[in-house]
Amino acid sequence: MSWSSEDEERLRRSLHDEASRVVPDSDALERIRERTRRLPWWRRPFAWSLATATAVAALTVAVGVTLNLDGNMQPDRAAITDELDSTGQESGEESGDESDETAGDDTIASSPPSGESSDVPDDVPRADASVIMTVPAYFLTETPAGHRLAREFRGVPDRDDAAEAALAVMFAGPVDPDYTTPWDPETEFSVTETDDAIEVALTVPEDGDPVPEELGELAVHQLVYTVQAALQRTDPVHILLDGRPADELWGVDVSDGVTRAPQLEVRQLVQINDPTEGMAVSSPVGIGGEAALFEATYQWRIEQNGVVVDEGFGQTEAGQRFSPFSFEVDLDPGEYEVIVTATDPSGGEGPGPMSDSRTFTVTE
Repeated sequence: MSWSSEDEERLRRSLHDEASRVVPDSDALERIRERTRRLPWWRRPFAWSLATATAVAALTVAVGVTLNLDGNMQPDRAAITDELDSTGQESGEESGDESDETAGDDTIASSPPSGESSDVPDDVPRADASVIMTVPAYFLTETPAGHRLAREFRGVPDRDDAAEAALAVMFAGPVDPDYTTPWDPETEFSVTETDDAIEVALTVPEDGDPVPEELGELAVHQLVYTVQAALQRTDPVHILLDGRPADELWGVDVSDGVTRAPQLEVRQLVQINDPTEGMAVSSPVGIGGEAALFEATYQWRIEQNGVVVDEGFGQTEAGQRFSPFSFEVDLDPGEYEVIVTATDPSGGEGPGPMSDSRTFTVTE
């Protein structure tokens, strides 16, 4: 096919018209700068990708192929949980956060995994079935980038205080065998809220094992994330030891209160929320969670007795920030494991992609 001068002029006008319609968010440049300052080179969202997406969209229109790129250029902010705090305001407006990566990601805690909102978990006494609530608790898990925070939603007897219920779960330990906690399960605690801070009083057993130095900072953020998630607040957490304000905990300076570390620095980048570990479900099985992924792409597989029975790819609603994902799989009755893995944009040069997994049983 040969191009005439008229064809070139039509293409030029199409490119110009399409590019003129793209209006990035007013804070897009600052968000890009913030992420590239914090992330290692193999996970950096390059600034030129915005211009590339614009050119691709324009060329697509010119050749008559329809692709919906609006979701990448103008993401639905209401669907991105890590951009909003519990009041519905953009992060940083009142809490003082420097970027959307530090915002209240746990607004999703108000919508617990489907099996826990109505079914009573096995570890909850049946006498307390009328006072069940679901709380988020954070734990540690090993990833190719070292230890990171991972979350479980758990049904607990109502203790009249979501933060204390969540901490009780955190200290007791995880259900998922891939998660751990360095905290002593005999730690005593209480939580007090003020207008601009959260106070956590701890009594750590004297004869207990201390948290390893290399895990000290992450253990502190484990507590901070758990309390803030349960309370739907991002205010600083002030820690008391044996009734007195603490200056240091596990080698970490906590004297001025602790604000949560940026999510991309401390959370595992793929998090399955539903199903929860060991849940009994019916087919088709809904798999859901959130992830912060390069180009928003993940891969999944379903295994039974170590054999892959189904697999595929999917996309989160937005890339390079925590954003929801979901898919459904038809399965016969039996026990299965789902593994969701980030794609590896480094071509093997980085530490490797992060993943999360859950075991579950299909009953019918």
